[in-house]
Amino acid sequence: MTELDYSYCAGIIDGEGSILIEQQKAPGISVTNTSLAMLEYLQSLFGGSIRKQKTYKPHHKPAWIWSITYDRALRMIDCILPYMKEENKIHRATILLDEWKSATPRNGKYTEAQADAKRNLIDRFYQGMQRLSTASVESV
Repeated sequence: MTELDYSYCAGIIDGEGSILIEQQKAPGISVTNTSLAMLEYLQSLFGGSIRKQKTYKPHHKPAWIWSITYDRALRMIDCILPYMKEENKIHRATILLDEWKSATPRNGKYTEAQADAKRNLIDRFYQGMQRLSTASVESV
């Protein structure tokens, strides 16, 4: 992959994507879009799956959801983070990239200290979103 690929993918994630923690168990990235070709491009670079989104109203265009989780999501974040611009997503990506693996044991068995560290990580992951949303409202 080239820097152009990484910067293009960063723009997609900044504008259309979500960086999340799936059911508090795994880091994830998803993009919902009406361009199946764009989602197939992401899939060709990073893997993952594409599924059709339910259309609720007749005038809505068909849309698809591309998603990746855990190691694939962390690898993608590592590749695109230097090119990202959206503050909230940079905050979330940095927390996942820097801390997720050390805060989550592979066997799923947590000591009390590990469980506290994971809860703290998840709290900070979501607090950044609240902090940045509040700052945006205050600047208006």
